[in-house]
Amino acid sequence: MSGSPLAAWALNERTVNETINLANTLGCSSKNISIKQCLTKINISDIWNAVDKIVSQFMGRNTTLDAYAIPWEESKDFDIHQFKDKIKRIVAKNEFFGEKLAKILGQEIIEFYLNNDPLIEFNRLENITTNYYYIQRYTLLLSDLQFTLSIMKDAQLKIKNGWPIYLYYNLHYNPEEFPKEVKIHQNFHTNDESYIFHNFPTNFTLNEDDFSVERFLTQSFVNFIKFGNPSIYEIKWHKATQKMPTRHMRIIGQPTLEKHFDLDLLARQEFFQKITNKYGHIWDLIRGGPKK
Repeated sequence: MSGSPLAAWALNERTVNETINLANTLGCSSKNISIKQCLTKINISDIWNAVDKIVSQFMGRNTTLDAYAIPWEESKDFDIHQFKDKIKRIVAKNEFFGEKLAKILGQEIIEFYLNNDPLIEFNRLENITTNYYYIQRYTLLLSDLQFTLSIMKDAQLKIKNGWPIYLYYNLHYNPEEFPKEVKIHQNFHTNDESYIFHNFPTNFTLNEDDFSVERFLTQSFVNFIKFGNPSIYEIKWHKATQKMPTRHMRIIGQPTLEKHFDLDLLARQEFFQKITNKYGHIWDLIRGGPKK
């Protein structure tokens, strides 16, 4: 529910350091066996107790994601120039690709995310290409790099290896979740968890649609844990297969089982597959590091 281990931010030196930190807390460093061997011999309850001890140190140290942030005071002036600058400085970086290739790759990404967009015709007609538009496109790019594309790849690999994968695409949100200063309203990372665990980042009154999503997600998770299938009542949820790898439950209003993702999402997946094939041997933007 919180991304994929195939994402660059999830599998990096920080992961190694925190694993060593956990192993030290559990006393593995004093044993004459490998960390992996040590951890596999420890009761899961003891591991969670150790996590509780170090969680205050663990949280807030992921500087991998901090680099992408737009300071609040700069968001009001975030225009096409800032968008291009972000691509240059934190996505298509010279240190990864070299100056010449970084410039070419950066331009490809800019053109794709600004010109292959169903919102662009609306913005042209209404003449309202504002800072919110460029923030929305930048947010979409970050979502793809940090979560969406690695999750899709992760699911495909697991399906290929026989895992029972039940995909869902949650588009539901309540506009009241957002502070009034936030003008872009879309579903966001961990929002589905909030409907299950009631740990919303803001205080607002849930409406009937919220309760409907809450009931669906909660019961689906319970059924998957108990029976290995998340189907509930009249809503039959079939797993994704090698023949239908994008079959998923679309959650917005009444949940519906769909065979394919939105065309816009599939286009972004195809775009980054081409990017990976073209530049991945130098640096894979999704995984981080050269493609092996």
